[in-house]
Amino acid sequence: MRENFIKIFAFTILVFLQQMAFAASSSTCSQSQVLYYRNSLVPYISAKDFGAQGTGQVDDTRYIQLAVDCASDSGKELRIPSGIYKITKPIEIRRPITLIGEGMPAPKYGGKAGTNPVETVLVSYVQNDYFIKYNSNTIGYQMGGRIENIHLLGYPYARTIAGANTSESITINAKINGHGLQINGCGWNGYFKNILAEGFNGTGIELNYVQDSVFEQISVIDSGIESGIRPGQLVAHGAPALLIVQNGQQPGGVGSNSLMFLRLHLEANPYQMAIQSAQDIEFHDAHIEQGEYASSAGLQSLISKSTPITIDHSTNIKFIGGLFVPNSIGGDGKKDPGIGLMDKDAPYYFVVTNSTNVSFSDGAFMGPLQGDRSKFMQYSASQGQIHNCIFKYATVGSYSIDLDGEVAFTSNEIIFNDTSHGVPGIGNMMYGIKIQGGNFSNNKLSLGVSSGSKSEGYILFGGKSSLLGDLTVLGFNDVRIYPPSLNNFHNGQFYTMSNDKENFAGIGLPTNGILDLGKYDPNQMLTVLYGGSFSQLLNGNVAQEVTFVNAGGPFTIINNNNSQAGSILLKGSTNAVVPTNGSITLVRTNDGRYIEKIRNF
Repeated sequence: MRENFIKIFAFTILVFLQQMAFAASSSTCSQSQVLYYRNSLVPYISAKDFGAQGTGQVDDTRYIQLAVDCASDSGKELRIPSGIYKITKPIEIRRPITLIGEGMPAPKYGGKAGTNPVETVLVSYVQNDYFIKYNSNTIGYQMGGRIENIHLLGYPYARTIAGANTSESITINAKINGHGLQINGCGWNGYFKNILAEGFNGTGIELNYVQDSVFEQISVIDSGIESGIRPGQLVAHGAPALLIVQNGQQPGGVGSNSLMFLRLHLEANPYQMAIQSAQDIEFHDAHIEQGEYASSAGLQSLISKSTPITIDHSTNIKFIGGLFVPNSIGGDGKKDPGIGLMDKDAPYYFVVTNSTNVSFSDGAFMGPLQGDRSKFMQYSASQGQIHNCIFKYATVGSYSIDLDGEVAFTSNEIIFNDTSHGVPGIGNMMYGIKIQGGNFSNNKLSLGVSSGSKSEGYILFGGKSSLLGDLTVLGFNDVRIYPPSLNNFHNGQFYTMSNDKENFAGIGLPTNGILDLGKYDPNQMLTVLYGGSFSQLLNGNVAQEVTFVNAGGPFTIINNNNSQAGSILLKGSTNAVVPTNGSITLVRTNDGRYIEKIRNF
């Protein structure tokens, strides 16, 4: 036993002396160092063995780079113990390695990261570049790659922003004019876990041509810059907090693909995420929140100038579960200091263009209770699906959901927010959802009208898609308006898929004999409360069945058999006088006329 102890002690001294020599050597990993680590019993390489101090006071760039090179060439795992490591030049990781930090506590905002003793923090002083370039020299995919438990921090400094008046001026943390982590060309069993990028004025994390990899508990906070492009346009430049892209960042082709994100967390980033030319990516239980974390009451209505999340030229992108919050700070309907946008002009939260099979399921979209900025998503895509999601506090001043393409919007719940907080541009107008082409079925929509009535606009707008020319399939939907005073429920041409009916609040026949069906849910039965007659039906849907029930006195349906849209063709040649408790069902034809389907008298 004594002999074994002497051998172990001697080996330990040898390792210590060699490591001291390595640390004092040049900034290039020598062949002898590579051979030593490759053939030794040392299970991993520690950055502190190469001279890195982790105090936050000295420049550790050279020592971290040396440790990375030796790990890359020897195939050993690299560990960076807890500490604050100052980095002044990009760290080049030439091929996939295993890089492990120590611990990962809750993030700390305002440049206070690293105060917890069990945390590995790499602090960037690098301007206009990524300060960690993982697999930087690759062409195509290389197998493997693993990073865990690393906090990347852009070196912060304080600056003051003036609000609309001096009382609104606040001090916030500016961010370094650089980027965080860039992962290139990793594929086949890549694994990245517990990585936090915080405080970068550029992109926090970029995935460039990455394949078959898992990303678990990835966070990007207080990073990215906006492009300045106005609402309704795809953000084409700027720096998203998370960028998933192909080589060259050009549309077309397939870049990053076959990726799995578990608990992605993006928060307080003006430009949250851009996915370009990607394929087969799943996000499970993501938390993406737009809040800007103003430190005083001065800038309480901050909104983004541009769309925070964009998906372009991509296929099969799935969001499963998760929480999505366009703005976590409620607005007051006023002009935002330094931005110049009214609440009603806020951009869409998600914009999907030139893409196929972009879907959301089982998620929650939470807009602010006040203001008018809950414009959740705008699709210009095909074969997408939004299923079993809740949209809470959707705006009524403009379409909160705009779907153009073969998008199936099914089994969702939408709670509209008809605010009475003086937001300009709402008034008596109502614009809820626009879907052009696709399927809108089995949804639950509710609106409490606080201002008494809505005399203009629609809760649901559909019709022919400008891209595909197809009709929207409108199935049965549960729509509740309190009080039921909206001028028009729907507009446009739909194909009504369901024959399910429900009783609707009673209507009175118009004195001119013309009934506007656009004011009523096309899935519901219309109960006539008093006698009269009508001869024309307007704004109905293709194949829509309308059942009228007499609950208040006889009414007459005029048989005006002609080719005019909205005209009525009954069985036989005479008018139909519907007796008390009687009913008659009409169905709309392709040419716009209504023919009798059945009567029970």
